[in-house]
Amino acid sequence: MDASWRGRLARLGQRAQERLLDTLFPLRCAACGAHGACLCEACQATLLRLQGRLCAWCGEPRPGPVCRRCQTHPLSLPVRSYARYANALVPAILRLKYRPDPALAALFAGWLEDTCRAAGWAPTLGVPVPLGRARH
Repeated sequence: MDASWRGRLARLGQRAQERLLDTLFPLRCAACGAHGACLCEACQATLLRLQGRLCAWCGEPRPGPVCRRCQTHPLSLPVRSYARYANALVPAILRLKYRPDPALAALFAGWLEDTCRAAGWAPTLGVPVPLGRARH
């Protein structure tokens, strides 16, 4: 059996395994609990996306290139967020933080990629924020 057939069989086996897991443990929305998606379309529609003209440092919506706060007290590194920490994003982030969820992690990774591209960045490293001492 040549390598191309082995690759095809491996992909087929992986898809069968994913379907079995989806049958046994169906995807549920991290925010509302609806079946079928890790974050349903209705909950994604509630996200308050940060778009348009953003401060080059803090990422807050601003009319100019840099907000007043960052002109006087700039951050050490430029920062970007996909959306405000509100609505359906709060339970989704908490779910991913405290329970492994590969589907939700993949969704967030796509959002981070889109955010980095929009900012003109080519990141080489993503750094998680660890729990504080009191939460450990």
